Amino acid sequence: MRSTHSKTRKLARTRWTEDETASLVALYDRMIQLQRADSLGVGKQHNKAKLIRDWIEKHAPGRSKGSVECKLMNISAVCLKMDLAVVEGFKALPNCSRDLNEAVLNYVRKHGWVNN
Repeated sequence: MRSTHSKTRKLARTRWTEDETASLVALYDRMIQLQRADSLGVGKQHNKAKLIRDWIEKHAPGRSKGSVECKLMNISAVCLKMDLAVVEGFKALPNCSRDLNEAVLNYVRKHGWVNN
C-alpha cells in the first residue's frame, strides 16, 4: 500500500520580508568580503553552505536552503546589473523583484560595496 504522506515536507511559498531580504543582502556582502580575503570556499576558513545554514537558523527558519540559494542568485543578478562584485557560485537568475533591486541599492548606499 502506498503512503499518502509525502516524505519531503513542502514549505508554503511566502513573500520575503524586508528584514529577511536586507539581512540576506548583508550576508551576500559578507561572502564577497570573505571571497576577496580568500577565506571562502572548500577547505577555507568559511564555506557558503555553513553561512547559509547559520543565516536560515537565525533569520528565516521557515525558509528552505534552496529558496535562500535562489534569492542569493537573484542578488547576483542585481549586482551584475549595477556592476558590483558577485559571489562566485551563485549564478545570476534573470527574474528579480523591484524590492530586491531597492534592497541592494539601499544597502550599497548605507554600507558601500566592492565594484567589479
